[in-house]
Amino acid sequence: MSNSKGVVYFISGELLGKISPFLLLPFLTRYLGVEEFGELSIYQAYITIIMVVVGMSQDKFILTTFYRDKGGVGLFSAVVLYVLLSVSLLVLLALIIESKGLLIVSLSAGAQTLFFSTMIYLQCLNRYFLYFVACILQGVGGVVLTVFVFEYVGVGVFERLWLVVLVNLLCAFFIIIMIYSKSSVGLFKDLGIYLKQLMVFGGGLLLYQISVVTKGQLDRLLVAEFFDKESMGLYALSVQLSTALVVVLMAVNKVLIPVYYNYIQQGRMTNNKMKRYFIISLIIVPIPALAVYIMPAAILPFIFGDEYIGVTEITVRILLGVGLMVPYMFLLNTLLYFKKNTYISLVSILSAVVYILLFYFLSGFGLLAAAYSLFLANVFIVFLFWRAVTSFSLFEKGGV
Repeated sequence: MSNSKGVVYFISGELLGKISPFLLLPFLTRYLGVEEFGELSIYQAYITIIMVVVGMSQDKFILTTFYRDKGGVGLFSAVVLYVLLSVSLLVLLALIIESKGLLIVSLSAGAQTLFFSTMIYLQCLNRYFLYFVACILQGVGGVVLTVFVFEYVGVGVFERLWLVVLVNLLCAFFIIIMIYSKSSVGLFKDLGIYLKQLMVFGGGLLLYQISVVTKGQLDRLLVAEFFDKESMGLYALSVQLSTALVVVLMAVNKVLIPVYYNYIQQGRMTNNKMKRYFIISLIIVPIPALAVYIMPAAILPFIFGDEYIGVTEITVRILLGVGLMVPYMFLLNTLLYFKKNTYISLVSILSAVVYILLFYFLSGFGLLAAAYSLFLANVFIVFLFWRAVTSFSLFEKGGV
C-alpha cells in the first residue's frame, strides 16, 4: 500500500474514531443533566492525571525509539507490560482502601493508555487498514454501547466510565493479538532494556506531562472549587467542545510526526523554512474561536439542552488557547527530535505554574475571565519554545 493511501487511512481513522464520542455529547448532556455532566468531567480529569503515571510518555517513547533506534517488537512488549503492572498496583491499592472511585479511574486510565500505545505502534508498523478498523471500533463501539446501556440498563456517571474501560480494553487486546500474530519471533527481545529506557525517557518528561495535565485538567477542579455545580457543567461542556479541536490537531500531529522527522533526518529543514511554517501556524490560531464567535449564541443550547445557556461565550475563550496548540506542537516536535527533554519539562512546568496563578487570579472576575487563562499561558510557552528553537541553532541557515 502506498504511503499517500496509508496517510489517508490514518487521518480518516483518527477523525472518525475521535469524532464519534463528540456526536454522543448531546445524548450525554441531556440524559445526565448539567450537574451530573460536570461530575463526569471531574472523573475524567482524575483519569487523565493517573494516565501521566501509567503512560510515562509512551507515545513519544515508541515513536522516537522505533524510528531513531530501530526498536523491534520487544519494545511493544515492554510498553504493554509496564501498563499492566502499573495498573495492577493501582487496582490493588483501590481494593485495599475500598475506593470505588480510584478503582474505576485506574482501570479507565490503564485501558485508554494501552489502547493509545498499541495504536502508536500500529502506526510505526504501517498497518494502515488495521489502524483504521481499530479507530472505528473504539469510537463507534463506545457510542453504540453507551446509547444501549443508557436506554435499557441505567443512566449514570459510573455506567459511562465502565463502558470506557470495556471498549478500550477490548480494542487494545484485539490489536495486541493481531500484532503478535504477525511477530512470533523476538516478542520479549531486549525487554529489560526497553523497560529501563521507558522509565528514563518517561521520567525525563514527567514534569512536562504534569504541566500538560495541569493546564488541561486542573482548571475543572478549580472551577468545581470556586463556582457552583451549574457553572461546572457549563465549563465542562465548553472544554469538551474545545477538545474536539484538540482531537483533530492531535490526529493530524500523530500522522505528520513521522513525516516531519524524516524531513529533518534528510536535512531538508532550514531556519528560513522553520520561520515560515511557524508564521503559518500562528495565522491558524484564531480561526476556530472566530468561527464559534460569529455563530448565533442560541445554537449550542439548542443542541445540548436549555440548561447550557452561556456555553458559547466560554467556548470562544477556551478555543483561543487551544488554537495555540498548532504552533506549540510544531515547536514541541522539533525540540523532542533533538532531545531537548529537560528544557521542555522545565518550561512546561513553569507554564503550568503561570496557568494556575492566572486561573486563580482571574476567577475573582468571573468564569468568563478565568477562561482566558489557557490562552495567556500558551502564549507564554510558545514564546519560550520559539526562543529555544532559534537560539539552539538546530537547523542550517538559509534555505527557502
